[in-house]
Amino acid sequence: MGRGPRIEFPGAIYHVLARGDGREDLVYGDDDRWMFLRTLGEMPKRTGIRIHAYALMDNHYHLVLETPKANLVAGMQWFQTTYTRRFNVKNAKWGHLFGGRDKSLMAQGRKGHYFRQLLDYVHLNPVQAGLLRKADGIDSAGWSSLREYRKPPCERFDWMETAKGFECCDLKDEIAKFIT
Repeated sequence: MGRGPRIEFPGAIYHVLARGDGREDLVYGDDDRWMFLRTLGEMPKRTGIRIHAYALMDNHYHLVLETPKANLVAGMQWFQTTYTRRFNVKNAKWGHLFGGRDKSLMAQGRKGHYFRQLLDYVHLNPVQAGLLRKADGIDSAGWSSLREYRKPPCERFDWMETAKGFECCDLKDEIAKFIT
C-alpha cells in the first residue's frame, strides 16, 4: 500500500527529515557535507522554498521549510535526486542514497509556539544524537543552521531565512547593528 498524498498549500511550514537507505550514511566526510549544503542552497532559487533551519548528521537530516507556493513535493524531489546524483558521481556509487521519500510533518499552529520548538529540536538534534557534548558549546555544531543564526548577516548563507526564527523567539537580529 502506497503512501497517501501530501498536504501542500502556499505558506505552509514543514519539518522535513530523511534517512540514508538502510540507515547508511548520507555523507562520508566534510566534502560531502559541503556538497549537501551547496545543493540545499540551490533549492530556494530553483523552487522558491524558504529554508529556516537545517541539521545534517551522517545518516539523516532535518529541515524546517516554508513553501510560498504549494511545491514541497517537487522541491524535495529535486533536492534529493540532485544530491544523490552528485554524491554517487563523487563517491563512485550507484543507486539509491535515501531510504525512500522524505518524511514531512506540517508545523502549523494557531499560537505559533511550535515553530520555535521545531527550531530548537532541529538545532539540538546533533546534541541529542550524541555528536557533540553540551559542554563543547553550541558553536561546535558545525553542520547545523544554529551557527548561521549566530553569524553577522553578511556572513550567513544568502539562502538562509533567519528573520522568522529571531521573531518567534522575541529576539532582534542584534548582531546586524554592529556590522554597519
